[in-house]
Amino acid sequence: MVKVFRMPVAAISALVLLVGTAHAFPEKTVQLVVPYGTGPADVLGRITANCLSPRLKQPVIVLNKPGANAMIGNTFVKMAPPDGHTIILTASATVTDLAMSKAPSFDIRQDLEPITKLAFGVQGLYVNAALPIHSVKDLVDYAKAHPAELNFASTGVGSVNHVSTEALAITTGIKMVHVPFPQGTGPFLAALMGGQIQFAMTDVSGAQPAVDSGKVRLIGVLTKERVPSRPEIPSVVESFPEMGAYTGTLWYGYFAPPKTPKDIVQKLYAEITACINDPQVRIQLKKFGYEDNQIIANTPEQFRNSILEDVGRVKDIVQRANIPLR
Repeated sequence: MVKVFRMPVAAISALVLLVGTAHAFPEKTVQLVVPYGTGPADVLGRITANCLSPRLKQPVIVLNKPGANAMIGNTFVKMAPPDGHTIILTASATVTDLAMSKAPSFDIRQDLEPITKLAFGVQGLYVNAALPIHSVKDLVDYAKAHPAELNFASTGVGSVNHVSTEALAITTGIKMVHVPFPQGTGPFLAALMGGQIQFAMTDVSGAQPAVDSGKVRLIGVLTKERVPSRPEIPSVVESFPEMGAYTGTLWYGYFAPPKTPKDIVQKLYAEITACINDPQVRIQLKKFGYEDNQIIANTPEQFRNSILEDVGRVKDIVQRANIPLR
């Protein structure tokens, strides 16, 4: 006689719930938070959302939550239910903010769950065209001949471009004066064109109009290799190999709330990277200024490790440059 094993009703219900949960995601609209207003992150978020919606078979909407240097949006996702239905596309400024804080209220290493890095932006090194500076070596030589006479701009104390420029100063031994422009790159590019400041680093995607004016010159890019769309512009690393450690520090990446289950993170990783690698999406990214060699699409663990490395590098520059903590 065959014995029939009868599982308790409660156990059957629990098993059904578990299986259902594993296969249910996503079961409603997915919110892709962008912690900025209009600008690069918003465009990248909408490109992603348009691709993800049919793949996830649910609407994916972009939810802009700008303010407090992205902390409003970052904190919103930190506090969201860890079910994968709220994710965020945020930037490397979260790393510099952490390195600059005496008592950080938000720590990207534990307050967000990495999914994948989308891409890194290219920072260009720009000078006022009236100066006799046509290369990064020219800039360093000029700065050494005129110590503390050159002003450089950034978008604020501890910003990505501030830290990157301080890295150049420490690496090459030059002295210069920092002039922060917390209002953004527009005002400091105007000051660069007007000669009130002499040089600055900023994302090349937004500085081309200043170059087109003839008043600003692009002399280098902070990348390990030359950018395919600007092959005539040398990498800073060609003249100063030590700067290689500070390339790729301007990036955008996708995160979920902390404690999001691994199977949901893996599902999001698979679908987002499928979008990143989609030929039509690549065309859109290239139109927006992202070359194939700038697009990363790494694994959640690789992304996590790169963030830890970034935090260490930025903290080192902040300490060596004596940048005051906030």
